[in-house]
Amino acid sequence: MTTATTFLLGSAIAMGIVLVVIWYLRKPLEAILTELCGKTERARFWSAFSHVTLFLIPFIAVLNRGPELPFRQSGVFAICEQIKAGITGLVGSVLALGVVLSVYIARYIVSPAADAQVETARRG
Repeated sequence: MTTATTFLLGSAIAMGIVLVVIWYLRKPLEAILTELCGKTERARFWSAFSHVTLFLIPFIAVLNRGPELPFRQSGVFAICEQIKAGITGLVGSVLALGVVLSVYIARYIVSPAADAQVETARRG
């Protein structure tokens, strides 16, 4: 295999894995975002934003592993390096998304109780 073919094959496999993970997380992420955002339109926007982020960060990581260094190895090992770069970017972006969502989920859990107290104070 040529260097370009190996690079493209490794990149395609890595991004294929990323797309499978995005597809797997799609429904649960949209359900959480719908609950947090309150409106379906807002949840769809943030879901799309999350999907783009979950795709682009691994894509940048894969492209950052250009055909120079890892492709001095044989084809299979070079492809594994591309996959490793993509999965590393994916894990980083999923962890960042999880941290952001956990902060807002914690606020959301506290917020309804506070809203009920404010409503009770208004009535009383």
